[in-house]
Amino acid sequence: MAGPRRVLVVDDDEDCRLLVSVRLRSAGYDVNCASGVEAACQRLENTYFDLLVTDLHMPDVNGLGLLGFVQQRRPALPVLILTADHNFTSDMAAHYGAKDVLYKPIEWNKVLAKLAQLG
Repeated sequence: MAGPRRVLVVDDDEDCRLLVSVRLRSAGYDVNCASGVEAACQRLENTYFDLLVTDLHMPDVNGLGLLGFVQQRRPALPVLILTADHNFTSDMAAHYGAKDVLYKPIEWNKVLAKLAQLG
């Protein structure tokens, strides 16, 4: 990684958000967090990010709704989906515009390897 990359982490689960942000910061990423889609959309409108990492299932609007917003407003922004839903495949993620899907419980070596590929 050439330097800290700005990552937006979106998850309604505060513990998961905190865990992901701490792990990414320790790997050298500049991390901002949002607890839901509305807050994420506001941050994406006002701040530049190199990468979006989002949960799939959230109350109100899910991660797919956020992907729709990204496709309209920031189509070049790479998106990774983190989910416990093992029925949601990489092909499905690609169909909605995400680069890939990674599953919870989080395997950090896979997450960091995927982030390195996107850099």
